Amino acid sequence: MGLANTAKVAIVGLVGATLVGVAVGLARLAPNVLLARLAGAWVETLRNVPLLIQLFFWYGAITELLPGPREALAPLPGVFLCNRGLYFPVPTFAAAGGGLALSRPVLEGFNFAGGASVSPELVTLLLGLVTYTSAFIAEIVRAGVLAVPRGQGEAAAALGLARLTTLRRVVLPQALRLIVPPLTSQYLNLVKNSSLGVAVGYPELVSIANTTMNQTGQAVEGIAIVMATYLAISLALSALANGWERSRPWVAAR
Repeated sequence: MGLANTAKVAIVGLVGATLVGVAVGLARLAPNVLLARLAGAWVETLRNVPLLIQLFFWYGAITELLPGPREALAPLPGVFLCNRGLYFPVPTFAAAGGGLALSRPVLEGFNFAGGASVSPELVTLLLGLVTYTSAFIAEIVRAGVLAVPRGQGEAAAALGLARLTTLRRVVLPQALRLIVPPLTSQYLNLVKNSSLGVAVGYPELVSIANTTMNQTGQAVEGIAIVMATYLAISLALSALANGWERSRPWVAAR
């Protein structure tokens, strides 16, 4: 269960941090001064505050500042956010006919019933990992884009390509060979930082291992298993990233 919960956090966190980091990194290069400064403030603030402190902040904000289920926030239709977590609709198989149906969360008594939910601990850990890692990914993306010769963009503009098309078709493909290696390091850091979920009560690998060690008294064996598990995950991610990088066209060009 601890390994499954760690994998869940890692997968969602990697996707979220990549999307937010790329967006913030490109925003730092935007011609709009306000947007660039806001992106810069995001990066400088988040990467200079320890992740553990950020997790405590998010946990306090969710459990203390958000309202209870009866006054839950509804950012989207059928989606509710309160101090007990995030509730959202999910497709399910209908009992009659075997077709797909939509299970929506409905307030019953003091809590929601139906749909799916994400605990405050998981929301806290994902928010902390995504925002913290996105600040480092943003700088990696910004540096990779700036490393592409300016003449490439000017040549694309001379051919009549739009700015967005130039970025997507010309600049980013060339920047990837510089972005991928440090990006892999950030992915590994995110997976390892997921172990801080133990500080906010999320049952990931370290938390489950702590429970096991307290019950068995075999601390050395428990720590060794945790170390071996994180080592295996990190080596697997590194192998995947290195294999993907070797398969790219820029390797043949070098």
